[in-house]
Amino acid sequence: MRVYIVRHGSTEWNLTGKWQGSSDVPLSAIGIRDATLTANFLADKVESIEAIYSSDLSRAAETAEIIGERFGKPPIKMKELRECRMDLWSGLKIEEILEKYGKEFQEWRTNPDAEIPDTESLNQVQKRAVRAFKTITSSLSDESNIIIVSHALWIRLLLCRVLNIPIQQHRKFNLWNCSVTILDYDSRFGWVVDTLNYYFHLEVDTKKAIENR
Repeated sequence: MRVYIVRHGSTEWNLTGKWQGSSDVPLSAIGIRDATLTANFLADKVESIEAIYSSDLSRAAETAEIIGERFGKPPIKMKELRECRMDLWSGLKIEEILEKYGKEFQEWRTNPDAEIPDTESLNQVQKRAVRAFKTITSSLSDESNIIIVSHALWIRLLLCRVLNIPIQQHRKFNLWNCSVTILDYDSRFGWVVDTLNYYFHLEVDTKKAIENR
């Protein structure tokens, strides 16, 4: 059983450094290009896909639809795959967040159970991610391949659970836009990370790929 987890393509907010959270921001032209490159990469790598699941936010859904066209599989959209809700500072750059909401942001970043107005805690997002992942994978056969298109924090918090590491360590993972992370199911160990943040399909010039994350 193998799960290909794709971070959505980039948006104008990604390119300008604005935090998005659950704000519904569409793909940029670069995001559309990278989603197409990711679709081509996956189509070359994977013989068959049982299903494609996606966050219902535009940037993820559009990425999944581009991938789905290559496999003839319309994505199944799930609200549970959304990015963390962070309405308090959505649309702001990090320096603006620190200036206006520095205390709240520090509490949210360091306390997994932080209670911030209009904002999900890290624990809440991780529980939602794990619940959705279990729902998606519970009926898969040993030979199944699926694709999940979601968001950076959602993916990082799921990986923390898979690797059984503290939730505050999620920043130890880099996840570029349209990167591919692969999880395999092992009957001895459960879910294991096969590949993390693979993005070399995006550009020949890997430095440019990183700049466009």
